[in-house]
Amino acid sequence: MANQYPVYFAGQRLTAALLSAGLPLMAKKTVDEGLNTNITVQPDDELFVPVVAGASYPAEAWVFYSAASNTPDIRINWTYPAGATFVRTDWGAPPASTSTNDVVEMSTATTADVGRAAGTTQRSIYMQGDLVVSSTAGNFRLVWAQVTSDAGTVSVKAGSFLKLTRYA
Repeated sequence: MANQYPVYFAGQRLTAALLSAGLPLMAKKTVDEGLNTNITVQPDDELFVPVVAGASYPAEAWVFYSAASNTPDIRINWTYPAGATFVRTDWGAPPASTSTNDVVEMSTATTADVGRAAGTTQRSIYMQGDLVVSSTAGNFRLVWAQVTSDAGTVSVKAGSFLKLTRYA
């Protein structure tokens, strides 16, 4: 049986809140955000959305990034409310790669940070996953850092986006 959210009933009064409940939750990065010499993941300033207790969401994100050199690479992960489960697959350039025409590496993770090659040419990481929120509401958010501490800046670029669509 397929899940559908929200459920609309014949004769039901359609309100703005009910119609809005069926829209995807989206966040789009409007400005580049950079950091250097930081290997501990930090919350992204713009790529987050609020999620509600007891809900389930397929998640999709496309994160564009670049660095001042090939040294630092980028580490990404996602945070979510306590008790929630999140399984994802990421596609992106393999770590420590210096080629601008790399094969795409796929990794599946639940809680691990994923390192990807960064360089002066803009690259991207594409993510799909499934978030099941338990009894605690909160934010679903991108967290990121450098893989190798370097004075050169790694930047998550404007245009990156995050999208969740509730299905239960």
